[in-house]
Formats: sequence, structure tokens, C-alpha cells
Amino acid sequence: MNAWRCNATRCWRTIAVVAAGAVLTASFAARTAAAPFPAQHFSLTSVGGESLQKGFVEVIHPDGPEVYARHVYALNGAGGNQSYEVVISIWASSPTCVETPTFVLPVAVVDTNASGNGHANVVFEPELLDTLGLRDLTVGGTVTLSRDGSPAYTTGCRVMELD
Repeated sequence: MNAWRCNATRCWRTIAVVAAGAVLTASFAARTAAAPFPAQHFSLTSVGGESLQKGFVEVIHPDGPEVYARHVYALNGAGGNQSYEVVISIWASSPTCVETPTFVLPVAVVDTNASGNGHANVVFEPELLDTLGLRDLTVGGTVTLSRDGSPAYTTGCRVMELD
């Protein structure tokens, strides 16, 4: 059996490689821990018996100067060949989404194919929060997909901390 032997050159190379790996791992972990908003995944539920195998809203906060958030809206097994209007409702003074929302923002349309599958995505710029006066607030919000003016799917009320 060969025992591992360490000569001066091999030991220093091994130590350097291990140290570099540790620094990269620690650097990545620190950046990940410092990230203000991880991606969030919210399931959509059916309203009033609408068919749906799976639906979700994916919210991604890249924390950059040009993109505040990217939303992805997806339906699988919804009504076939339909258009669903995506509306975000925000309660600036109520994280529990009671009474009338402060803002109701139509943001996208999800068109489904014959199987009821469809998706859309929207990019929100940081200036939107300033325009709406929502910077640094904790608010309540919902995402609702409506068909022909009637709610079909919703995330339900979610608490959002906006920076």
C-alpha cells in the first residue's frame, strides 16, 4: 500500500489549492448571506373551482440598480386557450390585506395553450417603489389572475418588506 508522501513542492501546492477553495467558498457564502431578498415562490390556488394542476408566481430580487424585481407567472393545466390578466394589489397600511388596497396594478397577461399551460414575466425598475411611495415599507399584497374580469387564481395575502 502506498502511503501519501509530502515533499515540499507537493505540500505547498496542496495547501494553496485547499486555501483558495476555502476562500472562494467563504466569499460565496458571505455574498449569499448578505443578499437582501432570495427568490420567493408563491403557489397559485384556484378561485371558484377553476381548473389548475399547478400555478405559481416566482419573485426574484437581483438587488441591482436597473432591476428591482422580476416576476414570473406560470399556469399548468388551467383553462385551455384563455387569457388571464395578472393584477398585483398592494395594501400600504395593512400587511394583512384588509379593506381596500392602496394600489391595484395590472402588470401582465398570461395566455394559455390548448393544454392550459402559459407563462409571462415582468421586470420592475427600482423607481417604481419611489413613484408609489413604497420604499422601506412592510405591506400586504396579492397576485390575482383573472379571466373575463373574474378572479380565477390567487396567491392570497403575502407580507412584503420593500427596500
